[in-house]
Formats: sequence, C-alpha cells, structure tokens
Amino acid sequence: MDSANRSYFREDFAGGKDRTTWFSPDKIWTNCGNKVLDVNIDAANVSESITPREYAELLFDGIGAALVFNFKRLKREEFDELKPKIDWSMVESFPFPAAFEEQQYIGDEGKIHVYSWDGRQETDLVGPYSVRELYLEHFGK
Repeated sequence: MDSANRSYFREDFAGGKDRTTWFSPDKIWTNCGNKVLDVNIDAANVSESITPREYAELLFDGIGAALVFNFKRLKREEFDELKPKIDWSMVESFPFPAAFEEQQYIGDEGKIHVYSWDGRQETDLVGPYSVRELYLEHFGK
C-alpha cells in the first residue's frame, strides 16, 4: 500500500489519545544515488505558540512514522522506547523560532504566487510575495 492510500495517525505511532495529528510518509526513492524521504505532517497544534518540545516531538514522531512505513523490521514500540531518552533541556536550549538566516530552507529565497490562467491572461490570486520578506515582517528576525 502506498502512502497516498494510508495515513499514520499519531496515536497509532506515539500512543496519543486525540486524532489531531497524522503523518503521510512516502517511500524512499533514489535519484542519482541520493535517498529521499518525504513525510507530510498535519497537526492541529502547529501555530506560533507551539513550544520547542512540541515541535521536536512532532518531528520525532513524523520521522519515526516514515521509518516504520519504509522499513518493516522497525516497529513503533522501538521509537516509543527511545522518545523518553531525548534530552529535553538540550532541545529547549536552541533559539525558537530560529533566526531566519539560520533556518536555510530550500524555499527561503522563493516566492508565494498563486494565479489563474484563462488561456490568454494570467491573473494574480495571491502574491507574488517573497518568503523572506513575509517571514521577517511577521517574526522580525
């Protein structure tokens, strides 16, 4: 079953009670020798007020779900045992959110632009906006 037909609910992976988070990992594929792993995470708690610990737990669970999905010998229970061993003081010692210049995402220099095309004319629906400018305007860092 591919990831388009299956969701990994947080409680299925990390023992949570509310289905407010789910993961949709894709298979690892190779392109020119590089292995790529894509996991989409939808979570109700992602907002400006998410704490570093909540964010780190979300990433841990998402990466764990993707690994369990791709490697059948790995079991959710193995990740459940590892999670309590995370050094939360170290996680919480990093600046959060990180300064824009330190994040270094692929899309940082990109544009947000949504448009419609009627066959003759392009009409801007959203943007174009600079990702950098929007972030700095919103967070000021």
